[in-house]
Amino acid sequence: MTWNHPSLFQYLWDGLMVGVCLVDHEGVITHMNVPGSRLLGWGAVCPSHVSFEEVFDGAGLDGETLASGQVLLHALKERKMIWLPRARLHCREGTECWVELKGVTVEDNGVQQFLLMFRDLRSEIQLAEDYGRLASIPEESPFPIIEVDAVGHLLYANPSMVNLMEDAKIDQDGFTTALPKQFPSMVGKWLSQNTLVTNVDVCVGEKHYVWTFAPHPELGLLRGYGMDITERKCAEEELSAFADMLEAKNSELDQALIKAEAATQAKAAFLATMSHEIRTPLNGVIGMAEVLLNSSLDVEQQECTTIIRKSGEGLLAIINDILDFSKIESGHMALEHIGFNPLVLVEEVVDLFFERACQKGLDMAAYVAPDIPRHLFGDPHRLRQILSNYISNALKFTNKGSVLVEVTWLTTVGPGLSDGLGEDSVDFNQTPQAPVGTVRFAVRDTGIGMTQPVQQRIFQVFTQADSSMSRQFGGSGLGLAICKQLAELMNGTVGVESRIGEGAIFWCDLPFHHSIVETEM
Repeated sequence: MTWNHPSLFQYLWDGLMVGVCLVDHEGVITHMNVPGSRLLGWGAVCPSHVSFEEVFDGAGLDGETLASGQVLLHALKERKMIWLPRARLHCREGTECWVELKGVTVEDNGVQQFLLMFRDLRSEIQLAEDYGRLASIPEESPFPIIEVDAVGHLLYANPSMVNLMEDAKIDQDGFTTALPKQFPSMVGKWLSQNTLVTNVDVCVGEKHYVWTFAPHPELGLLRGYGMDITERKCAEEELSAFADMLEAKNSELDQALIKAEAATQAKAAFLATMSHEIRTPLNGVIGMAEVLLNSSLDVEQQECTTIIRKSGEGLLAIINDILDFSKIESGHMALEHIGFNPLVLVEEVVDLFFERACQKGLDMAAYVAPDIPRHLFGDPHRLRQILSNYISNALKFTNKGSVLVEVTWLTTVGPGLSDGLGEDSVDFNQTPQAPVGTVRFAVRDTGIGMTQPVQQRIFQVFTQADSSMSRQFGGSGLGLAICKQLAELMNGTVGVESRIGEGAIFWCDLPFHHSIVETEM
């Protein structure tokens, strides 16, 4: 081999798609083309005077030893052509590359040399690895996968599909038994439409599958991917059965609610009727007791008659509480929406209890803040009922000191409360304005007080501080519960603040309209 025409030969030499090198009979690389040099990490600078043993280690692709460099050179010296489909070469940077190696003996001017050609196999090896990895996916998939041609002939079935067919005792020719009924007639249509077909259900024995079919018209085949949804189907059936049962239970509850409402209505009607029937003769007893008290009675007779009157009044109060409670519970409590003067209302309520306070030696007073409007819009009757209950309890549980009724503003919303609305500016035909704020009605006493646990339950039905209270002071335990329910009906709240031995403050916060219609009440 001569190098007398280096330019032409060099072009041919470096233009090859494979690596080529010349090795002398001593095993030293004398020439190498650029593709080979780059493959071995030398770049465009071709290595020379590098031992072939340093480059070739004789290892095969799977780690087996093929031959040493000396053995290969000896074979070449014997003028034998060598070919290794997989051989490993050491690169300059310490890495390795796999090549296909061929070698022949050549002579140039009587000098024997060895021509070695090596082709880079890294891309092929990577492609083979990728192919093997991708090919293992359907093989390892727990879901059945099939591949059919344009006329529906089975081309491939993965192990999961084979297991499905074996479990269902289906042979290869009858594989469509495991597929939707329309599958044989739809293969061609699905291929021509080239559209993914999803959620196709089929039942195979006791199992349920859902299939997805992906057409590949360029390959003339259709791939199918199945998924076992047996557990999901069972869960759906159980859920459906539970929903039916729940619907039936809801229907039963609706019927029970209708019956309960009817029973409540009947109870309310019964209580209203009985309360009326009882109150009529009871009012007669109280009235006759008052007539007797105004007649000429000795001391003992007056005491007995007074007991009759007080007992009758106590019984009447309990009956009224029961009637109010039944009305509220049945939703038949109607509220008034009229204008009233809060100052007048408080004075009237205090006057009702003033004599009783004097009899116990208690001071009793009322304070209405000056910024409270004289004309509010709401239900004065129910407000009077709440205040009366608070004051009655305060007098009942206070043996010395005082009872004070306070009325103050908590919040102000909307039009100002000091707009100068005098008597001359009142329009009797005008409707109430928007709510302007919340008013707190509080009754403060210096009585026995109560503990925190008692405060938390005092507004519950049939609740008193303790069982001895009912025996000592009487009462039904409904009064404060009714106050709470009445306040809530009027969009208000109630509460109490107290300490043992330091008295109590019962309050009721109610939102009010500012009535511009003057009232005498």
